[in-house]
Amino acid sequence: MSAASEMWEERKSKGVNVRVGVGVLVLQKGNPGHILISKRKGSHGSGKHQLPGGHLELGESWEGCAIREVEEETGIKLERAFFAGVTNDIMESEGKHYVDVIMAGVCEADAVPINAEPDKCEGWFWADWNNIPTGQFASLSNLNSSPFRLPLPEELAALDYPSVAL
Repeated sequence: MSAASEMWEERKSKGVNVRVGVGVLVLQKGNPGHILISKRKGSHGSGKHQLPGGHLELGESWEGCAIREVEEETGIKLERAFFAGVTNDIMESEGKHYVDVIMAGVCEADAVPINAEPDKCEGWFWADWNNIPTGQFASLSNLNSSPFRLPLPEELAALDYPSVAL
């Protein structure tokens, strides 16, 4: 048994729980087909491309978490966030298992992201959904390799994109 497998089995035997994360597809008016991503640092998945997001806090709605995390990490304020999908992210080599709720929101055409947490990421940039750089964090990789269709910013901005009650 490999060291990673042994660590995984030990964590399972100790009752380590699955965590709930929220990742956010930030779309920008006038920039269809692009999402905001950064490269992680200082944590599991370091060096991999990620969406803005983080842990769902006790009692928090998915939408509230998405709006809060995007503003905390990028300085961009979203008015709304809509359910886009869910990923089951098993990172055995790192001893982690997350279920990530993927939300989508749209920002203004002149929104400029800041790197508000430089200890956690290398900076934000707009990436073409169909050409995201290799080395993706689990949730982004799983979503990107699925049949998911990225909504148009206009669909979200018009608030007519289908969603679930949050």
